[in-house]
Amino acid sequence: MSAFALHHMNVSQIPKRAEFYFRRPDNLILVENGERGVVIRATHDNFSPLRKSLFIRELASEGFIPDHFQWFSENDGADSAGLGVHWIIDSSWVRVHPSQQRRVALRILLIYIIASTSWLAIMALALKLAGAHFNF
Repeated sequence: MSAFALHHMNVSQIPKRAEFYFRRPDNLILVENGERGVVIRATHDNFSPLRKSLFIRELASEGFIPDHFQWFSENDGADSAGLGVHWIIDSSWVRVHPSQQRRVALRILLIYIIASTSWLAIMALALKLAGAHFNF
């Protein structure tokens, strides 16, 4: 899609939800477009006002939120209800897929079995060596 088409995107083409991940700083972000404006849910409060405003402007320029947010600035306030952007720190929306939960549970079980077996082998060796030095 061309930059011109993206810039003049119809509001009905804007996605209702979009998820983003940032490595530096570590953050998961959910952007929701609604009738009352844009809600941005971040899992951590580690974006400066400048970073928030740059992100909001980038979302607008890429077509994830309405075009008029391209001129949003950090001086406007990232949680200004009058401007229609609400920045919320909320991780309740993050869900781990059940297959990932099973995979992690199996890995933890495997680690526990290996650690327990290793501990038993070390204890058996220690008792055998101790028995060789002590005659009862």
